Amino acid sequence: MFAITAAVVVYAIRRLASHPTRIAAVIISLATLVAALAAMFDTLQVSFTADAPAEPASQEPQEVP
Repeated sequence: MFAITAAVVVYAIRRLASHPTRIAAVIISLATLVAALAAMFDTLQVSFTADAPAEPASQEPQEVP
């Protein structure tokens, strides 16, 4: 994820070298996107582990006395 973001930033700087405001807009939008994705993945990870059962149910038959 970091490598893709870095590659897009380098491409934006080279491609938009004559338009500094556009470079800033691209970098800010990418930073916002990465921050939103990180928060989303963190939320998904927490809710996934909270919903998981602590131990799987036993599959052994119970003995009758």
